[in-house]
Parts: sequence; C-alpha cells; structure tokens
Amino acid sequence: MLKRYWPLIFVVIVPYLGFLILADMNSRLVLPGVLLLELLRITGLAIGGFTALACIMKEWDAREALLVNMAAKLIQIPVYILNAAYGGASLLLLYTAINTVSAIISGLFAIATTGLIGAAGVIRAKNEGYIDGSTALILGALQFVFVADVIAAIVAFAKTKRG
Repeated sequence: MLKRYWPLIFVVIVPYLGFLILADMNSRLVLPGVLLLELLRITGLAIGGFTALACIMKEWDAREALLVNMAAKLIQIPVYILNAAYGGASLLLLYTAINTVSAIISGLFAIATTGLIGAAGVIRAKNEGYIDGSTALILGALQFVFVADVIAAIVAFAKTKRG
C-alpha cells in the first residue's frame, strides 16, 4: 500500500534539496550545481505529472490524492519561506540576480508539481460527486497560486469528507 507513495517523498524533498544546492552555489562551481538543480526540478515535476495522471486514470481516489497534495503543500511551507528570504537577501545584498531568479524558479516548480496533483485530485473529487463544477474550477485554479494553494488544498480535502 505505501509502495506507491515513495515517489511522492521525492516530490516533497526536491524543494529542500534545491534550496541547499542554491545556497551552496555561492561557494562551489556553479555549473554542476545548476545542472543538478534543474535535474531535480524536472524529475520532481515529472513525478508530480505521473501522479496526477494516475489520479485522473482512477488509480487514486479523490480523498487519497487530496490528502497527499495537502500534506506535500504543508510540508513545503518552510522551504517557501527560506527561498523567499534567500532570494530577498540576495537581491538586497546585491549578491546576484541569478540567486533571486533561481529562488523564484524553485518556488514555481514546487507549486507546479503539487498543483498538478491537487488539480487532478479536484477533478476526481468532482467526478466522484464531492464538489460541483464551479467549485472544482476555483479550487483547481487556486492549486497554482502561492499561499492560496495551501488553503485550497485544505478546503478541497475537507470537502471529500462524507458523513
């Protein structure tokens, strides 16, 4: 049962690994760090995409997908804060604009990855009758908006509770 959740652990830790690589690139060779960072981002996005596809193809039910999505978004909150602080400090301290841009890109990849899973879970919730079409549209779109994604993930998961 837990076997299918193992790839999602990678989805959750990619932003943390990306932050560590980004923070360490100031003292190391930049090219290997950038290549590793991009590989991690693309792999995480691919795993998120495959998970979303599995959810849409009915291998996961809505409640299960939305629980995983909510947990991933909540676990990633600290790394969003770290990325924002690091990117802001890099900009203010005039390190380099590359650090700020990379921190923004890391956040975008993280939200896209969990957003795919969340949107697929919302689609399943609509198909399973937990929510109506307009609610699904709003909750699905909010999966890709910073801060609102966490609230939407919690609301979507809560709407799958029956009884």
